[in-house]
Amino acid sequence: MIAVSKATGRALEDVASAFFLTGERLHLDWLEGRLAELPDTSRWQRWAAQAMVDDAMALRRDVALRVLQNADSGPVDGALDAYLGGRREASDRLDRLVNVLTTQGETGLAALTVALRQVRGLAS
Repeated sequence: MIAVSKATGRALEDVASAFFLTGERLHLDWLEGRLAELPDTSRWQRWAAQAMVDDAMALRRDVALRVLQNADSGPVDGALDAYLGGRREASDRLDRLVNVLTTQGETGLAALTVALRQVRGLAS
């Protein structure tokens, strides 16, 4: 958060808000929670899950940075709305996928990998 604050010149409170809202709106909070719940059946499974957590954290940072860079000095939530508005199709697709996964109780590594890929597509 400190690096994003320095890069954007925004107050740490704004950066924290961007990180929080990004995690919520891009389902990264949900994804990270499901990754933390995965059983450690092998060291490979554990390493794969940790790599995905690292990727999710990097995506959160990257999106928060882009949102704040494009926000000027305006409110963070409005800047995130604008960011996602420009990616409506990808955002809707991610929402539908997470809804299906949640409804079906599908939280295995394969399903979470697909979800992370959808977030990555939305973040780019």
